[in-house]
Amino acid sequence: MAQYLIILFRCLAGLLLIIQFPAYAAESGRDPTLPPALPDTQAVNNSNISPVQFISIHGKLRTAIVRGVTVKVGDRISEGRITGITSNGIWVKSDDGNRELKLFPDVDKRSHASNPASSIRGIQR
Repeated sequence: MAQYLIILFRCLAGLLLIIQFPAYAAESGRDPTLPPALPDTQAVNNSNISPVQFISIHGKLRTAIVRGVTVKVGDRISEGRITGITSNGIWVKSDDGNRELKLFPDVDKRSHASNPASSIRGIQR
């Protein structure tokens, strides 16, 4: 008799979980598998978030994705006309002059002073 009660309890607990999950998912109001929402233009312009989302360079073909739109050299965006696309970002010409919109604005690339190959050889000896 105790075994039947344990089985009945487990079935009821499982049924309770199945019934409660859709109610919990509906409360959040957002599908957790969706990508995060794009920031609005004002927030992008006033913060350290770059509007450049992706850069693709294949030989002479250079494209970038800016705020969800694929652009190439010569296209216009809200900051001005795109004059160049590099691996670090895009160059935009506006009335204020040329400026670079970086893909990763917080990253500051610097070259290393020492020769890594000589450092490794020194460790191996």
